[in-house]
Amino acid sequence: MKKLAEFTWIFLILTFMSACNAISRTPTPVGGLPEAAEPGAIPTLSEPLSAETEATLQIYPLRLGSTWIYTFLGYDQEREVIWRVVETVVDVQMMDGFYVAVLERTNELLEGDPPQDFISIPETGIFHYLVDGSKIYRVESLENIDLDDAWLELIIPFPESGDVWYPNPELRALDEPGRNGSRTASEPYQQELTITGEMYTFYNIDTEVDTIVYEGTFCEGVGFVYREYISFDPVYGYRSELEGFSLQ
Repeated sequence: MKKLAEFTWIFLILTFMSACNAISRTPTPVGGLPEAAEPGAIPTLSEPLSAETEATLQIYPLRLGSTWIYTFLGYDQEREVIWRVVETVVDVQMMDGFYVAVLERTNELLEGDPPQDFISIPETGIFHYLVDGSKIYRVESLENIDLDDAWLELIIPFPESGDVWYPNPELRALDEPGRNGSRTASEPYQQELTITGEMYTFYNIDTEVDTIVYEGTFCEGVGFVYREYISFDPVYGYRSELEGFSLQ
């Protein structure tokens, strides 16, 4: 069971308010990014969004053209390696009444020479995020979607401090899943986002896994601004910090 949990979280890590500006449809480039697509480039969806889904997308703007750039430091006992990771929403659509955002993740090696078996390389590729009202799932395929088998990434607005949710569908299916594999959000707090110099609302997101630290910081209207993963046996992990973004 422990090996299953560690494999699941390794898979997860390899796959964070200024409500008037950052969450509007007006492009918001920050941190030296190029201008985002003009508002006219935003497609007309095949059906209107529910009010709950709209509220979720204001807090986490998974809209076409939104881009986040991260500095990603991966390490093990022998070395540290630095990449730049770029995440961009390249397509959005409605499927079976759900809003789906297609996110492309790329990386660029900046410093270091990782061997082929280096475990802390940031994963690249295409990822699908499905918004079901207040819940954001990650799905492997857009064919035969079954949310009971999907990874529950976030619940927005976040549950009250102390309440948990379970990303792993196998744990959600259990009558008493326990704390291992559970995810929690802290109480909201106000803090300056360094790359903008403006005050935003933040949450600390913590995932409880044996012998592993997996936590992050989420900023309302922006997304994840920091994520950290630490394995103690064996020792390896990563730190990912937002350096720029451009939102729709």
